Amino acid sequence: MSTLFNDQPVIGVRLVEDGAVMHNGRRVIGVVAADDGVLFIDNLRVLGVDVLDDDAVMHNDYPVLGAVLIEDGRTLYNDQLVIPAHAVTGSLDDAPDGRLMWGASQLLWGADRLIWS
Repeated sequence: MSTLFNDQPVIGVRLVEDGAVMHNGRRVIGVVAADDGVLFIDNLRVLGVDVLDDDAVMHNDYPVLGAVLIEDGRTLYNDQLVIPAHAVTGSLDDAPDGRLMWGASQLLWGADRLIWS
């Protein structure tokens, strides 16, 4: 039996960069963070999500979805409604944004996707 939040199964998500279309063979969804205790936003039921760091394919008996955190007021992402979500585990605040992040060691966010030759 799967874990429930707000009378629906908790879905595993992997936060991906804004602009991503597919992840794990499925369309990427847009989510907006819901405050604690809120169950509905604009007549949409808040989805419970487990934010995953690894490359899991299945979680809680369901496929892992790619998700983009929407913070600019958009109501559509990837031709789908943006869904209000509550992080049951993990954090929606650690979303990748695709920008370069430079520090003392000159690290690049998302360097695992670079091809070195």
